[in-house]
Amino acid sequence: KPPDGGIVSLGVFHSQEMERFNSLIACIRSTLVTLGQAIKGLVVMSAQLEEMFNSFLTQAVPPVWGEPKSYPCLKPLNAWFQDFLSRIAFMNDWLTLGPPASYWV
Repeated sequence: KPPDGGIVSLGVFHSQEMERFNSLIACIRSTLVTLGQAIKGLVVMSAQLEEMFNSFLTQAVPPVWGEPKSYPCLKPLNAWFQDFLSRIAFMNDWLTLGPPASYWV
């Protein structure tokens, strides 16, 4: 917040993006755990989990992780995940070290 007590629009953007990333991280974590259990035979392999498993075989981002939960991206799964980790690191640095000196749009 600036000294006058207002709200900085970039701060609002940052909080909204962090909410989206936290939601996506929770979704990735839960679906990966459930898929692991389904592969072991501990839970039933639903159509959604089978679609996710097949996405891994073709190096595609699973639909359950895609839009609208995630950001638009045409990269294959391995590149998408690297980009996802980079975005999380960027947002974490912004939160802990302050806003970047410049922005790329």
